[in-house]
Amino acid sequence: MSGADVSGGLCGLGHATVRGTLVSQRRFIVGDPATCIQAVQQYRDEFGITHFIARMHAPGMDPRKVAPSMRLFAQRVMPAFVA
Repeated sequence: MSGADVSGGLCGLGHATVRGTLVSQRRFIVGDPATCIQAVQQYRDEFGITHFIARMHAPGMDPRKVAPSMRLFAQRVMPAFVA
């Protein structure tokens, strides 16, 4: 996942300087909606999670730059997990 194509938008928080380490350690979910759905499904399958907290905003970030990722996550990723 370290080379994930994020051209379709970001789901979650990622940065080029951390992508190689933190994403590979599964501390971030970064990618297009399909990649994010797959990653969340892995957590659900491996650990039986029933709740998920997505931190998409970091201190000092302009909220307007985060809003598109939040919308994308809500519109394209969350519906995959509606019971």
